[in-house]
Amino acid sequence: MKLKENEKIIKVMKPHFFTTLILWVFLLWCTLVLLGGYFLFWEFSYKILFLIGILQISIIIFYYLYLSFELSVLVVTNTRIIYVKKINIFQHVYAYGEFWKLQLVKAEQKGFFANYFWFGTLHIHINTGEKISFKYIKDSFTEAQTLIKIIKENL
Repeated sequence: MKLKENEKIIKVMKPHFFTTLILWVFLLWCTLVLLGGYFLFWEFSYKILFLIGILQISIIIFYYLYLSFELSVLVVTNTRIIYVKKINIFQHVYAYGEFWKLQLVKAEQKGFFANYFWFGTLHIHINTGEKISFKYIKDSFTEAQTLIKIIKENL
């Protein structure tokens, strides 16, 4: 990501720590499944193949969750908003909107865990019809208010 001339980074937003907790719970769950499978299928002749299959599926899901949770970032500069999401090792998605093109900034919290751990989704609508949705952001309502304040100060 290359910034324009005279462009400064004001704020960088990352996902809530709850996403890291989800990853560790998933890793613990996969470990328990592997140990349970090892002891459950004691007499099963293809036990090792079964456990290797579960391990591979677990690694693929963990990899996907890690990329979608931990490597997404929203960068607010003094002229625009830049959303960077890593899809896989070879693919990144960059979406950006100039402040004067922004149409709507909306915060949303859905569900028990989102309200209990205080995280949500930040939706940013741009005049061109694009929509940036940044999920699992900490205190999405305050972040939306901060973002609107930054936009008003730099227009």
